[in-house]
Amino acid sequence: MVRVPDTGAVRGYRLNVDTGRFSVENSALRRILVGHRGDDVFQIDEEEFICLTEQQRAKWLRGDGPIFAVYRVVADLVALHQHVDTPTWLVITEAITALRRRTFQLWDDEFARLDAGEAPTFHSEPVAGPDADGLTRKPDPTRDIEADRLGSFA
Repeated sequence: MVRVPDTGAVRGYRLNVDTGRFSVENSALRRILVGHRGDDVFQIDEEEFICLTEQQRAKWLRGDGPIFAVYRVVADLVALHQHVDTPTWLVITEAITALRRRTFQLWDDEFARLDAGEAPTFHSEPVAGPDADGLTRKPDPTRDIEADRLGSFA
């Protein structure tokens, strides 16, 4: 949930696993806000958001370039978990977190270049092909949610 600067309304986004970009997904935000508030709806901090985003991008996208090289390094580091002691694993997890922060920034930089009309610096594609999960990635026409309708979520 992100506050829209000019209106004060909020907008929901969802990671598009076909492209690695975040797409407006207000319909999902509305379901969260009006649906049950069970254990599947929770707040996370920025660090966890970055980690989860990069885990999903690494899982669902393949390609060439530095981002995907870093994803392979992270996968190799994660595979060490069963073979190292706890103090060593703590050091490795710090390295994994730093690498995920870096790939998150690389994606942001790439999207900024693309939005400015520059050519892509790497190629990516969905692991199982476009729309493999059966969902068509069309723009969400659902309007932003006005701030006065947020209740306890404001």
